Amino acid sequence: MSIPLELKDRLEALFRLAKSARLAEFSLRQPGFGLSLKTVLAPRPKEAAPSQIRSPAPPSASAPAAASPRSTIDIRSPLTGVFYRTPSPGAAPFVEVGDEVEEGQTVCLVEAMKVFNEIVSDWAGRVTAIPAQEGKLVADGEVLVVLEPRLEAAD
Repeated sequence: MSIPLELKDRLEALFRLAKSARLAEFSLRQPGFGLSLKTVLAPRPKEAAPSQIRSPAPPSASAPAAASPRSTIDIRSPLTGVFYRTPSPGAAPFVEVGDEVEEGQTVCLVEAMKVFNEIVSDWAGRVTAIPAQEGKLVADGEVLVVLEPRLEAAD
């Protein structure tokens, strides 16, 4: 079945809108046409899974506790696609090594099937590494950005 280009563009825009709004279900009905979209959305984790946090090395007996290294958190690609550090060609990167990141902040894009998926951080912290390469294919689960989490002050 061939879909007219104008309809295809509108459908792609609807799919992007539904995904960015994290809609689980969307229906459109018009005379002679109906569309129903259902997705299964994985909840965003509030705590890092054990595979996402690298345990710090135990402090040596002579090193003070304050000098012990912090854990890092890997922000991984949720899908296979092309990695982009910028929102558009020539624009500034979302993040650089050393930048402070807030929870919910976009750190990069992964393009899959002509859809640009914003990858957001579920943690606040400082960017320590960006192992993924601009414009290169990344696999599902591949590390895109590494964060040193911000430790909240205890009251």
